[in-house]
Amino acid sequence: MLRAQTMRCVPAIVASAGAFLISGVIAAQCCSVPVFRYALDHWPADSFRLEVPVEIYQDDALAPALRNLGQNAAPNLEASRSRDTASTARLLTPPKRHSEGLLLWNGKLDSHVYNELTNSPARQELAKRLLEGCSMVWVIVECGKSEADNATVSLVEKRLRFLEQVCEIAPMDPSDPSNKLGPGPKLEIKLSAIRITRDSPEERLFITMLAGPSGLSALPDDKPFVAAVFGRGRVLGVWSDPDESTIEEASRFLMGACSCQVKNQNPGWDLLMPVDWDSALRKADELRLASLSKQNEGSSASKPIEPETVVITPQSTAPQGTNSLTARSPILLLPVVSIVALMFVLSVRRRKP
Repeated sequence: MLRAQTMRCVPAIVASAGAFLISGVIAAQCCSVPVFRYALDHWPADSFRLEVPVEIYQDDALAPALRNLGQNAAPNLEASRSRDTASTARLLTPPKRHSEGLLLWNGKLDSHVYNELTNSPARQELAKRLLEGCSMVWVIVECGKSEADNATVSLVEKRLRFLEQVCEIAPMDPSDPSNKLGPGPKLEIKLSAIRITRDSPEERLFITMLAGPSGLSALPDDKPFVAAVFGRGRVLGVWSDPDESTIEEASRFLMGACSCQVKNQNPGWDLLMPVDWDSALRKADELRLASLSKQNEGSSASKPIEPETVVITPQSTAPQGTNSLTARSPILLLPVVSIVALMFVLSVRRRKP
């Protein structure tokens, strides 16, 4: 069970994780695909909502982008005309079951602000790593105190390296259709971390989204916090003062079998990302297949003449690549020579009258 800290919404994460396990019992099929990959394959990111004043649609630089929202897959954002006459726009989180969404930002909207709302360097790097096959990316938001920040970075990186070495993907039955993978990068355990500063002007909205429904006010501003991101930009949870067990529990949860295939019954919330995931995953799949093809060609071209498996004893001084049988002492060949000589002598004697 996940153990999160410092957030008022964290009990909901734990409760959702419990629902995740319970729903696995009643699921018609229980796939063995890890949670992180099932989410990447099957869970489209929830759409944020941008309420825009009517006059903004007259802006030639911004109107085309607004009209195309909701029709294209990137970003996961929908636009609607504001109901009031105010000249400010509002950005809202995806609505929940009994909620209209939380206010993330409001202000004057222009093309520059629009780009800041929908994109940032950290989000680009996050998407790049997920599409390259990272099982999850741990985002470390630094507080500005070097000692505390470095300690958290060291803790996260050390634990992730450990988990990469000891964790394995459970075997999957290829005949089970629920275990079929979608197009994308190679399925493997690959963990990663990125670090950003809390006062970065380019990442203000991104950091606010990371903090989740409770907002930044629920997190102490004098301590770093971490967030685990997986799938198509989905945050599993956020923690300040994480310890090894917290990192391991969250990581193992995402690396475990996806017993519940319903996104809304799983913990977490989505980020606003500038990615067309379906298209990007197809490109990632093409790169994976091309790389695999090159590896196969390379292994065929460099195949040694000698047997692929060569056993050489530690005492042997034979040159590398020499066949192990011929590399041994000539004494081993004496029995063979003796037998051949004996057969020759016998054949000569038989020929004599």
